Amino acid sequence: TDNDGDKENAATGGTNVQQQQQQQPGLTAEDAARAMELQMRQRYYRDAMHFVRQIQGAIPTLCDILGSTNKQEVIEAMNFFVVAARYRIDGAWAGIRRMSHLIWQTTTNNANEESKGVRSKLIDTYYQLYLTPDPRITDQENTNHIARNLITLTFNATLAELTSLEELLRIMMIEDYISNNVIRKLRSVYGYTKKNIPGPQRRGAILVLSMLAKAQPTVVTDDIDLYLRVGLGPHGHEDLLLAKYTCQALQSLVGGSN
Repeated sequence: TDNDGDKENAATGGTNVQQQQQQQPGLTAEDAARAMELQMRQRYYRDAMHFVRQIQGAIPTLCDILGSTNKQEVIEAMNFFVVAARYRIDGAWAGIRRMSHLIWQTTTNNANEESKGVRSKLIDTYYQLYLTPDPRITDQENTNHIARNLITLTFNATLAELTSLEELLRIMMIEDYISNNVIRKLRSVYGYTKKNIPGPQRRGAILVLSMLAKAQPTVVTDDIDLYLRVGLGPHGHEDLLLAKYTCQALQSLVGGSN
């Protein structure tokens, strides 16, 4: 029973304290109990660090599993990276980025349910990690947080990663995962001129806006003067990448892809 277990733990604890006193005769019962507590805590931290290192060591293999032909393995690997990202495990970011390529899973009417399940899981994963509102903060704070998350996804991304992210955000935009308030915030970051902001932040904002415009051209057409003023104005002259990404966004006006 629980009471028997408590008695056993108490008896074991008492025995350990007695052993501690025998090993260090100068200790009082209180000091011996404190020493035993610290030893147990040290052991707990040591075991925890060993566990974390094991998890980190498994991440490259789990990244490879994302490319498995066994769709159930893929989904389980995705579940792992969701948890790892929430606990900020080193290396989890690599898995989250790599899984974005799963958006290219077959989408024809003949696609099997497993392939469709992987795409659905991917969209749900990105929604959970980057777009889910936090009930503990205000609507405006949630909008700012989500816009920041989307911008961060573009940082240090390769061309392949940006291409997959574009397709993923295009689909999420079509399915109404991204609100107009977030779009307005992204425009605000892109067009902010009161003081200098980091280049990657402004470039990230226009990159995301360009991706969203693939699904909804009004992301650009509703405020075209902003894009002309910022991306093709002084800011664009100083940052040629910003000008390039702005031109890519403006291509949505004519449906251009080159």
